[in-house]
Formats: sequence, C-alpha cells, structure tokens
Amino acid sequence: DQLLLEGDKQVLLNYASSGQQEAVWIINVLLYYMMDDRKAYFIIEEPESHLFPDAQKAITEFITLAKNGRNKVVLTTHSPYVLGSINNLLYANRVSREVDEEKLQKILSKHLWLNFETLSAYFLENGAMRDITDSEFEDIDHEVIDGASADINETYEAMVALRHGEEN
Repeated sequence: DQLLLEGDKQVLLNYASSGQQEAVWIINVLLYYMMDDRKAYFIIEEPESHLFPDAQKAITEFITLAKNGRNKVVLTTHSPYVLGSINNLLYANRVSREVDEEKLQKILSKHLWLNFETLSAYFLENGAMRDITDSEFEDIDHEVIDGASADINETYEAMVALRHGEEN
C-alpha cells in the first residue's frame, strides 16, 4: 500500500506517480511468479512509461531476472534507454568469455546477463516488421527508436555552425 523512500519517508501508493504505480505492478507480478518458481509467459507493454531514465534502466534489469531460463518475456518499448540497458546485458554475456568473470560481475551481476541466442528484437513501422538485431555484435540497434536525438543534435550543430559562419 505504500512506497518506502530514502530517509524512512513513505508515500501511499495511490499518491505515487503513475510511473511508480505501474512499476510496482510489474514488480509484484514478476515476484509472484519468481518466488513460486512458476513458469510463465510475460507480456509487458512499455515498462518505461512515466519513469525517469535511471528507473527505466532499473525496471529493465529487474524484468530480465524473470527470464531465469524457463520464462519468456515479450517487451514493447519506445525507449532507447530500455534497449540500451538490454544491450549492456547482452554485452556482459558476450565479453564474459574474454575477461575475468569475477571482475565483470562487480560491474554487472551475472544474473542479469542475457544470451543473444535467446533474444529477438523487431521494429514495427508502417505495418511492416524488421529484425533489428546484429548477430556480429550480438546486440540490438537501439538507435532505430532514437531518431529524435539525432535530429536534436543535427539542429544544434547547424545552429552552432551558423553562429560561427560555417553555413552548410
């Protein structure tokens, strides 16, 4: 019924933000199945909704705990932070074969690592679906949903160039 915050502060769940309320719901459902060691197929739509990027990373990592080898997770997202977080988990698994695993686990717990062979990622656009995984790098092309950042950066760079008399 309530969220416990730093410094022994509490917030009633019905007064928490919509993002916090949704995240608590996702965590509760996943914990229920994980604690009961029940096999499940989770469909989670936009877990990043209304969450700050740090919280998006945290909820993504928590969701990967639910996979535990038996469960399946379908995740929809519009967040490059979610896909970037998944890429970190994929990369940890990939480099674990090449680095000191104990040191790697200090950076990112082994329980979070994702095996590329068990993952699929698709981008839906105009009724068509395309694979956005890269088997060479064993990751997801997360930039396909972050075109806004490229546009923002290009606009800024064009203005800087204009200011310095370097028109295109």
